[in-house]
Amino acid sequence: MYSDKIDLFIDGQWMPGADRTEAPIVNPATGDRIASLACASAADLDLALDASTRAFEQWKTTTAAHRWEILNRAASLIDERKAHIAHVLTTENGKTFSEATGELGFCVDATRWYAEESKRAYGRVIPSRHPAVRQTVLKEPVGPALGFAAWNFPAGNVTLKIVSGACGYADQSAFARQFKVATHMTPARYRSAHKPFSSSRPGGN
Repeated sequence: MYSDKIDLFIDGQWMPGADRTEAPIVNPATGDRIASLACASAADLDLALDASTRAFEQWKTTTAAHRWEILNRAASLIDERKAHIAHVLTTENGKTFSEATGELGFCVDATRWYAEESKRAYGRVIPSRHPAVRQTVLKEPVGPALGFAAWNFPAGNVTLKIVSGACGYADQSAFARQFKVATHMTPARYRSAHKPFSSSRPGGN
């Protein structure tokens, strides 16, 4: 399921952490070491912020219909790969497989719901005190946002952080960071939604 080491995914590429610090990924059910995960340093977070800022410049010009198309496709990919992602989630988090599968079903539903909402990012017309004045409110993109997600629903929490902004609720590009106390969380389940599963490290041998 895993390569020996899982790098950071920043700006469309897999890369080791700047300070080369790693943490073991442990199966909480067996105590077995699964792999090593590159730890992000302050320099890596700066790279992620820069990438998010550049992505925002492109994303803010997309139409509501295009955002719906992208998010709806993302929901379909999660649904297609649900069994594999659930297996990864169970191995890393210790959830039962049925609970992990249910959580991913929620991810699919939430992503599709927000995809539909992206077509309804309406503005407002505010009644004016003066007959010659027309007051309107238009929603405009704000900028990148940092999302912190709890570990107990590792797929669901991250999904809500990202898609709610991507659809236009906050009109933001986002990069997310996740914390877990007992065992280390990894981007493996998100990688499997990003591209077909491979036994080799993406971009490597």
